[in-house]
Amino acid sequence: MTNNWFHRLILSYLPVFISMAALLLLLVYFIGSDLSRKSAIRANEVFTGHAAQTLDNQLQTVEQAVLRKIFSENTIEQYLKVEIKPLDPVPYEVSVSLAELKDSFPLIDSIYVVRDLDSSYVSNTTIGKSGELSDSAFVEAIRKDKNPYLWTGVREFQSFAGNRKVAVISLVKAVPFFSGGYVVVNVDVEAVQNFLKNMSSSSFNYMRVLDRDKQVITATEPGVGEGSFKETLTKKVSSYTGWEIQSGVKYLGLLHSISNFTLICIGIAAMTFVAGIIWIVYVSRRNYRPVLQILAKINSISSMPWRNGPQQGDEFAQIESAIEQMAEDTTKFTTKYEQMQEESMAIRRQAGLKELLEGIRPVDAEEWKRRLEALQMPLTFKPTAVIVVEIDAFTGFRFGYSTQDQALFKYALRMIVAEIADHHRAVQWIEWIAPNRLGMMLEVKKKAEEGLSQLYSLCEEARLWTVQHLPFTITMGIGKATGEITDIPQSYESALRALACKASLGTNRVIESNEAQSDFQQNVFRHIQAIQPLAIAYKRGDESWKAAVADFFVELRKVLLTREDLIGVMNYMIYYFHKEMKSLSGSLDDKWELESMPQLTAMLEWIETLDETEICLLRILNEYATHAVEQREQSNHYALLGQIRGYIEEHYANPELSLIYIGDKFDMNPNYLSRLFKSEHGENFVDYLIDLRMDHAKRLLSETSKSVQEIATSVGYTTSIAFIRMFKKTYGYTPGDFRKKASFR
Repeated sequence: MTNNWFHRLILSYLPVFISMAALLLLLVYFIGSDLSRKSAIRANEVFTGHAAQTLDNQLQTVEQAVLRKIFSENTIEQYLKVEIKPLDPVPYEVSVSLAELKDSFPLIDSIYVVRDLDSSYVSNTTIGKSGELSDSAFVEAIRKDKNPYLWTGVREFQSFAGNRKVAVISLVKAVPFFSGGYVVVNVDVEAVQNFLKNMSSSSFNYMRVLDRDKQVITATEPGVGEGSFKETLTKKVSSYTGWEIQSGVKYLGLLHSISNFTLICIGIAAMTFVAGIIWIVYVSRRNYRPVLQILAKINSISSMPWRNGPQQGDEFAQIESAIEQMAEDTTKFTTKYEQMQEESMAIRRQAGLKELLEGIRPVDAEEWKRRLEALQMPLTFKPTAVIVVEIDAFTGFRFGYSTQDQALFKYALRMIVAEIADHHRAVQWIEWIAPNRLGMMLEVKKKAEEGLSQLYSLCEEARLWTVQHLPFTITMGIGKATGEITDIPQSYESALRALACKASLGTNRVIESNEAQSDFQQNVFRHIQAIQPLAIAYKRGDESWKAAVADFFVELRKVLLTREDLIGVMNYMIYYFHKEMKSLSGSLDDKWELESMPQLTAMLEWIETLDETEICLLRILNEYATHAVEQREQSNHYALLGQIRGYIEEHYANPELSLIYIGDKFDMNPNYLSRLFKSEHGENFVDYLIDLRMDHAKRLLSETSKSVQEIATSVGYTTSIAFIRMFKKTYGYTPGDFRKKASFR
């Protein structure tokens, strides 16, 4: 591809660019230099004023602190007023006070008070006569000067003989309103210099302080004098100290070079030449770069139509073709975006229906009407019934089909239900509220009774269509009709209760809320009571357990129970079976713990009806019972124990029946017989005999009118007292109470 557009740019802009760029760059250079200089001067003025003000504030603070010390503490006043006697503590107190003042201000090097009364002095470190003071010459000078300066210039101060001399500036305060004297505060010049350095951290600026005699007090650079710098930009005179603060820029070579005409001409010529080269190489490339970037982006897309076309090298023809392709892609994206919006609306509708049905948070009718308008739902709740559709045997459906197939079937179910509702002229809100449940709110524009009949016909039509066209069946629960939005959760609960009753009523049907009147809880004791003897018979290997299981489910079918009730009963049955079976030993116990018990527990996760439960339970129990029979038949004592059990069941009414009696009868040691019986049947001989006698006693109590004494004798007890005691120990109530309960049922 040739760069045609790039060549055009170079040939069209080159002459104008060279002339205009040279002129503009020259003007910018001069204007920029001038602005830089003015800006530097203004900044320097602000900096110098701030530095002068800050330094004055520091010195004024020292002065004010001295005055507060003089006037607020009577020790200095007392020292200056009265004559001091030997061992008087006042001078020492003044020295301590001055030391505290010095410690409060880092700038202070030393401080002392001179008393004219007896020419004595007190400093922050010593006490003595002014003649002994190393600074006595300065004291004499300020006594002769009736109007001493507030702040002196730089002078040398030596606190003690032998100490090094320190450059200080001194604050002198005359105290004429007492007995007379002076307070002298020496400020370390080096500390002031460090203070100024901290303020002026730039390497391009300098600062120096001059006293009233134009002598340098301090500067930010050591050894700086009047002529050490090229130019002073700013001068400020302190109204407080009378000192002059000067500041400027250390290096101004760039600013001064502007006045050199020769250098300017050379610079202009060089910059003009360089600008022309830069313009040719850079500006043209920069203007052409967007075209290159667009072409590179276009060429990176392999699906563009020009790649095999004849327009190779024409940049704008390629760009035009790309724009057409992008317009087509935009149309596709818009279509996809609209689809996503529809999916988002579906998700919002699903969440809205679930929130309304479950009553997650209370809302008034007006708020829900606004939300329904936003969701484009036309419901008015006059009257409305909630219907819940549940896929039967959902566990098998979930594992039997792929995720894609499940979604397809569920979509078909939802659409056909919506179509049938529309055919019946019912305004509907239909959404999946759980993986296996479709929630519906149907508004029927008829009278209540006719409306409910119409709902039943609608549901029955949907159920029949599902049976004919889909690989699964559905059960539908119809909730109570309501005309108030606040009653929708109650209608939903009644629909769920109706749906739960399919455990008794069966699957693949329509259940109305008035059918879901479960009476199971009123008869729960009678059903649970039948589980214990069933488990005992199963543990013993008695074939009667099969008939007992069949009778148990026959009794369950006589009452209406929900799936929750069914799960509760089965949990109790599994618990009691496990309680009985865990007393077995050897391979029988292993088989039960490792295979049968996990299967029974897993069964509770998917069973839905009594029929399914009975079939699954019998399959698991039969499998274990077959294994138990095989194991027992392999035992050497299986036949003998069978004879012993038959004898016990035939002669259980004999009061003398015991291990010793049976041992004598079958010529066996009683202890060995006990261990053998326990090993094969999982319970002691005595417990087995008691359970057998109590089972017969319960039958006689419920089926005959014999007295308790007669029944006690019939089951092997010589006295009714022993029988009653054992009956209550076994069941928790007396024979009389049991007979009353049996007659009541």
